Amino acid sequence: MMPRLSVGCFPYSLYFCDNQKAWNRGIKELSADPKSWTRRWCNHSAYATAWRCEDAKGHVNFIVSFDRAKNKGRRPSQIAGAAAHEATHIVDWIIERTGEEHAVGSEWHAYQVQELTEWMLRHLWTVKK
Repeated sequence: MMPRLSVGCFPYSLYFCDNQKAWNRGIKELSADPKSWTRRWCNHSAYATAWRCEDAKGHVNFIVSFDRAKNKGRRPSQIAGAAAHEATHIVDWIIERTGEEHAVGSEWHAYQVQELTEWMLRHLWTVKK
């Protein structure tokens, strides 16, 4: 099973995968309709991506993908930057989904991005190759 983080009081779950096989397994575990995903596994030049889908109960699932093959040779600062980038997408989607017209507050936004970034990096840097 992919590492999962429940995003506070919101009806969202965040999953992490670092290769195509984990991505495929994750889609199957979530019983996700491929049509409901905004995109697919890291494609073209992307080495990190965040995806979302909604299940029949309205629960939103995010999968953050880091392509280990494309990340070889990248500096840790580049990986951390990509994690923060993807975390920002997720936090923005959460704000949009909750119907907020403006960010809930810059401090709340910053803490959410930080929490998600740290979570992703813990999994990325501890998952065995």
